[in-house]
Amino acid sequence: MTSTLLATSSVQENGWIRGPVGPWTATDQHLIHDGLPDIDTPSIVWSGGLGKDPFGANPATWLTHGWNQLQAAVPSEPHPHLLIRPHWAHVLSDAPSCRHACETWGLGLALAPASMLTSGMMQDAPEHLECIFRMCGPLTRVLLLEDLVMQDDLLQPCPAGSGLLSGKELGQLAREHLDDQVLQVVLADDPEAAAAWLQH
Repeated sequence: MTSTLLATSSVQENGWIRGPVGPWTATDQHLIHDGLPDIDTPSIVWSGGLGKDPFGANPATWLTHGWNQLQAAVPSEPHPHLLIRPHWAHVLSDAPSCRHACETWGLGLALAPASMLTSGMMQDAPEHLECIFRMCGPLTRVLLLEDLVMQDDLLQPCPAGSGLLSGKELGQLAREHLDDQVLQVVLADDPEAAAAWLQH
């Protein structure tokens, strides 16, 4: 069996994937600030951070205060309709934090590797991506794939094939580390373009 591959051109104001993705809805909610989504709606939400901007860095995010804020927001019981997507400026920012949250609180993971990269990581992006997939692959239920472009010294999301990331490398990592049941969603105009980028 091969993974289901979907394409979407629907994005949030900041360019990350949003809207319906299979049975899920990728939202712009931040768990720390907005609380839990409707319990009956399968939702993908951000963990959130403590920066003044929703995607701005604040070192306190990754320390005790940030983790306490997230712990206060997560459901007390496993929430089968909730997936968390990471971002480098949020509490769930990297592979170790994702693993910790999923294994400690039973959270589901919507792995989004592009949003876990910073401009300083791009020189060694293949090594960082390999670590992300190796550590988070077994926990992943949905894979969200955007490309990245540099604007004003910051990485911004963009459609597949129009940025800096290698679709071939991402596709290979997905095949090596993800279960065949994982839904793969690519920011692209159509499934053919998505498949071509990943070289399925």
